[in-house]
Amino acid sequence: MDKTTSITTIKKEMQLQEWSAQIEAQQASGLTVREWCAENGIKPNTYYN
Repeated sequence: MDKTTSITTIKKEMQLQEWSAQIEAQQASGLTVREWCAENGIKPNTYYN
């Protein structure tokens, strides 16, 4: 595996961890997705993507 491939892989893994944390935070908040997104400055379409 070359450096470019490993950096790309690490970036993707970090992004997946961040998305997972956001989903967990929304679910734990008790808010609807729309409410949580409004409070966190995230567009609902972005959340679902």
